[in-house]
Amino acid sequence: MSDQDDPARRELFERIVATDTNYQLPRQRSPEELQQDWQYLVSKMQELARGEISKRDPGSLEELRQLESHIEPFLHAVQSAGLYYELLAAFRYVDFYDRDVFRLFSNVTTALAPSGRRDLVKSFMLFMPEGWIQDDHSKMGRDIIFVKRPGGYWLPMGSYPDP
Repeated sequence: MSDQDDPARRELFERIVATDTNYQLPRQRSPEELQQDWQYLVSKMQELARGEISKRDPGSLEELRQLESHIEPFLHAVQSAGLYYELLAAFRYVDFYDRDVFRLFSNVTTALAPSGRRDLVKSFMLFMPEGWIQDDHSKMGRDIIFVKRPGGYWLPMGSYPDP
């Protein structure tokens, strides 16, 4: 059953959208529009995972970049509505060595961090490739280095100010 078909979850979703003061977009979006954004984002991530979106297709990547501007406020709006796990499932087979895919993923995990849902952030991290990852958090003015350890754990290896 989708969230849209579950009346209790639907009501919670609408209440969060109506009351969350963190939810700021250029114009107020209806719950229906947010559901469409969500479904579109997940479908695009699945297309990326299956290799159906080519880097040679600027239109597809531009659509994903436009969706990035909706991710953080969207996650604020649905953080209690039980939708995180659907997004988690969509990332299961994503090619994180693709820079465009990694950037979108990074923006999602950055948006998750302030929510306090560390369990979900850790779950997202389990899908990342092993080895070193350097993520440029330009909004925070520093690089944060992570390393994936055996068993799927991630440790911050240091935080360095930008030169």
